[in-house]
Amino acid sequence: MEDKRNSADIAKQAFLSSAHVIHLNPLVISSGSRSVASITLTQASTSVQYASVKENMQVSIALLVVLIFSSCSYAVPFSIVDATNTDTSLTSTGLELIRDVCKNTSNYQFCMDALSSDPRAPTADSYVLAYISFELAYLNATHTNHAIAVLLSNLTSGSDECRNSTECALLRRGLQRCHGYYVEAIRVLGEALGDLDSETYFELGDLAANAGGAARACEATLTRLGGHNRSPLYLMNQRLRGLSNICRVVSKLFSRKMKP
Repeated sequence: MEDKRNSADIAKQAFLSSAHVIHLNPLVISSGSRSVASITLTQASTSVQYASVKENMQVSIALLVVLIFSSCSYAVPFSIVDATNTDTSLTSTGLELIRDVCKNTSNYQFCMDALSSDPRAPTADSYVLAYISFELAYLNATHTNHAIAVLLSNLTSGSDECRNSTECALLRRGLQRCHGYYVEAIRVLGEALGDLDSETYFELGDLAANAGGAARACEATLTRLGGHNRSPLYLMNQRLRGLSNICRVVSKLFSRKMKP
C-alpha cells in the first residue's frame, strides 16, 4: 500500500510541475459554477481573462485543476463560463426558438446557457441556431482534445518513476484512446458544419450522435481503466454529450422542413 501511495505521489508531482496555467482555446461552454459543487478540487489557478472565440463576447474563466483518477491524482483543466443574464437579451423570436429546442434536450438549463451565450442568439432562426450549436460542439471537442494532448505530454515528459508506474500507464493508454475518439468527433462536427454551408441537412442528426458517442466512449474507456465511476475528463465528456444532444434536437428542425 505504501508503494502504491508513493507511485501516486510521483505521478501527481509530474503533472503539477507543468500544469500551472494551460492556455486552452477555444472556449468551452459549461452549465455554470454549480457543475463543480460536488467535485474534489486539489488545486485551482487564479481567474484569468480570455477573449472569446465569438466576436464581442468576453467571459471570465476560472481555470481549475481537477485531480481524479484511481489512487493517483491527475491534473485536468476545464473552463467555467460566467453565464449571467441568459434570457434577458434575447428577442421574443430568438428566445422562443431556443426554448422550443432546449425543452426537448436532456438538460434544459445547460442548453439555454450554451445557446444564449452566442451573440447571434437574439435574432437566430433555425439555420443560424444550427451553426451556433455545431460550432459550440466543434469548439468544445477541439478544446478537450487539446487538454488530452497536454496531459499526454505531461505523462511522457514526467519522471522515470511516473512513466513506469501502473497508474501512469493506465492513464496514458486511456488518453491515447480518447485522443482518437475526439479526433473523430472533431471530424464529424466539421463535416456537419460543411453540410450546413452546402445546405445539406439529412445527415446532421447522425453526425451529432457520432460526436456524442465519441465522448461517451472516452468516458467509458477511462472509467474502466481507472476503476472509478467518473474519469478525469468527466466534465468535458459531459459537455460534449450535452452539446451533441442540442445539435441532434436542432437537426430535427430541418427534417421537418425536408418533408414534402
